Amino acid sequence: MSDRNALEAFWGRGLSLGGVTRRGFLGLTGVSAAGLLLTSCGAGDGTGGGSRGGTDLKEAPELTELVDSGELPPLAERLPANPLVVNYLDRPGVYGGTWHALSVPNDAGWMLQRTTGHTYLVRWDPNYTELLPDLAEEFELNADATEARFKLREGVKWSDGEPFTAADLVFANNDCMYHPKVNPVADVAIVAEAEGDHVVRMKLEPADGLYLQKNAGPGRNIAAAPKHYLEQFHADYNDDVDELVEEAGVKDWAELLSNKGGFGDTPRLNAVDLPVITPWKLTEAPGAAGTEVGFSRNPYFWKVDQDGRQLPYLDKVEFSIINDPEVMTTAAANGEVDMQNRTFNIPRNKPVLAKSRESSDYDFFDMPSTFMNTTVVAPNQTSTNKVLRQAFRNKDFRIGLSHAFNRQEVIDVVFQRQGEPWQAAPRRETKFFDEEFAKQYTEHDVELAKKHLEQAGYGDVDSSGARLWPDGTPMTFTLLVSNFKPEWPDVAQLLVGHLAEVGIKLRIDSVDRTLFNQRVEANQHELAIWQGDGGGNDLFMDARWYFPFHQINSQFGVLWAQWFLSEGEEGEEPPEAGKKQIDLYRQILGTGDLGRQEELMTELLAISKEEFYAIGLSLPGDGYGIVKNNFHNVPNPMIDSYYWSGPGPTNPEQYFIED
Repeated sequence: MSDRNALEAFWGRGLSLGGVTRRGFLGLTGVSAAGLLLTSCGAGDGTGGGSRGGTDLKEAPELTELVDSGELPPLAERLPANPLVVNYLDRPGVYGGTWHALSVPNDAGWMLQRTTGHTYLVRWDPNYTELLPDLAEEFELNADATEARFKLREGVKWSDGEPFTAADLVFANNDCMYHPKVNPVADVAIVAEAEGDHVVRMKLEPADGLYLQKNAGPGRNIAAAPKHYLEQFHADYNDDVDELVEEAGVKDWAELLSNKGGFGDTPRLNAVDLPVITPWKLTEAPGAAGTEVGFSRNPYFWKVDQDGRQLPYLDKVEFSIINDPEVMTTAAANGEVDMQNRTFNIPRNKPVLAKSRESSDYDFFDMPSTFMNTTVVAPNQTSTNKVLRQAFRNKDFRIGLSHAFNRQEVIDVVFQRQGEPWQAAPRRETKFFDEEFAKQYTEHDVELAKKHLEQAGYGDVDSSGARLWPDGTPMTFTLLVSNFKPEWPDVAQLLVGHLAEVGIKLRIDSVDRTLFNQRVEANQHELAIWQGDGGGNDLFMDARWYFPFHQINSQFGVLWAQWFLSEGEEGEEPPEAGKKQIDLYRQILGTGDLGRQEELMTELLAISKEEFYAIGLSLPGDGYGIVKNNFHNVPNPMIDSYYWSGPGPTNPEQYFIED
């Protein structure tokens, strides 16, 4: 796993659905869990031991005690007949210990989804090259992407011992995610049909060639809603649900169901009674001060290591919620984190953390990224301000802004000299890499910037050098900046100086992430900045910067994206180039042929290159995480990607602590 070439396979090769050939259906069928390796590295030699429970034990000692007292069934009755085998990375773990980590309040749910909540129907392998079985032993997608089929692993149980069956998926899909009361703004109409207890067919309308990938990460986890528990909060199953609504003090049963459930993007931080099928179960919700979230081992977890020992190795997971990122960095430097790859691991903090490695007994691991940009500047081409709209829709104007930005200064000052000038274009490692696309208009040249602004029709300046709008007023616009990335305010301040050199006054409006999203979705921003998602094969799932794809994330054309997502009923019709890209993306969704999807994406990206919708600043350097020296089986390197959602695919259930 230390060989980076293994990771570059993700970008250099196409996606795989388990290496199967296409004969009407695409997918993986007939795979034996006993032969499945969920890591690509050495399996270990079976040696080792530990003070809390040696490697000869088949379950955690605390569970054995519960079995002996009659409070828990024997292990053989808690595991499925065919448990999924997770190969430990370096060596077999010992039972016991608590994983300590940190989070900020508005990121806690996402962090938990990536760690304790990372269990899906299918999963990505640790190198992000192929989809593998998880809860579904077999999965397939038909040729025109209108139907997916999942065969579930028999004998899996929820954390309360109740069976996990096809009925749970039907409930999660039909009665939760796509129920008109629970989700009145659902943009698709997927219908789940059970065939017995362990097979589910998903009828996809419209067709979705990316449906399997969407079930391997954040956004659509239909394997997190236990029907036997949640149906009491659903009006279709409980005629007396209004009594529960009144008792809970919420507006209706749909809100109650959402509060009690774990389905959707992130685990609920207050749902301590919710049965789960994840390695650990929420047992301690955040207190009044919001300082701790605690998870304990799920005694019915359905995965084992290659020696047949039930996972997880760790007893507990605890996250401390800290409001101040600086306090979080100090806590990490003081050794209060066992392993973490999120939030405080920004370039400017690395020198601080490096000084404490020896005294606090931790080290770094590398995180090569699938993000293609640290900062994308998005001029809102659908702004309600007609003056701004006219300027931002002029390609020469956008080119002028791009040449005005001093990318090397941003890289040197903010990103610790890591990275290189880069547009909002696919990374070098991927088959979609186009050097001309990545490097166009990245040269810092003030005179060239002025020339393009003049060609766009904005050549007038006053005696002070301020560039003027057609009505003679000074050219000014506002950059909306979120606090999601601590380094963005520093980037924004540098951009103020860069645009001042070409006579443009840039104001900064810094807000929290929630308000940022609200303003963008309402089309109230002028310029905005965000990270460059979709730099590798994940661009199929997140094409936000390549065409008007999402009404929040495609900040350069919010109303165009609304038009796309509403099929022309809302928003504003895009120019012909954008409409062509929308048609290409719909063709991608309409086929299960991965090769054809890649051809269509190549054509779509060629249009993105020509249109130059948004302005990228720099390619990210490798990120980093920290791990205590006694915290084992953590891979180095580990991919940094939203849809891969690390560290989940590295199988945290096989992490363990031993001095």
